[in-house]
Amino acid sequence: PNESLCDDRASHSGQWICHELTASLGLYSPQDYEILEREVQKVVIGNLDGIDWEVGERLQYLGHERQTPIGRPDILLQGVESRTLFVGELKPGRARREDVGQLQSYVGWFRKSTAPEFKAVKGILLAREIDEAAKYAIEANPDLQARVFKLDISISTLE
Repeated sequence: PNESLCDDRASHSGQWICHELTASLGLYSPQDYEILEREVQKVVIGNLDGIDWEVGERLQYLGHERQTPIGRPDILLQGVESRTLFVGELKPGRARREDVGQLQSYVGWFRKSTAPEFKAVKGILLAREIDEAAKYAIEANPDLQARVFKLDISISTLE
């Protein structure tokens, strides 16, 4: 019933409410979600050296969307000094408890499948927002971390 608010509000905050409402109701198309996820993924990969992941070392890019028997993790990074594999799962909207389970399954699979190659395997959930249940799930596993992203845009005059 609140979907009509999306059409009636013209303000910036109304548009945000519309997006949140349609996303939470699952009314946007999966293709729109995939496009948004891919764009955020490109920004992360393109700015990797400028991101402080707060893991105690620099991370280098290993790949993205690598096919595994259990799915395709969004990004793979390696700790330069520690040879730790960081499996990144990206959610362009709000991350939920189910997303933490998805990340845990990737970490478990990579641990079993790549044990000699990496000294450790850890997971990073990267989302625009993380709900309370997901925060508790992350806190319960010391090998998982969560990060929130914010995309900024700047516009300048053509020189």
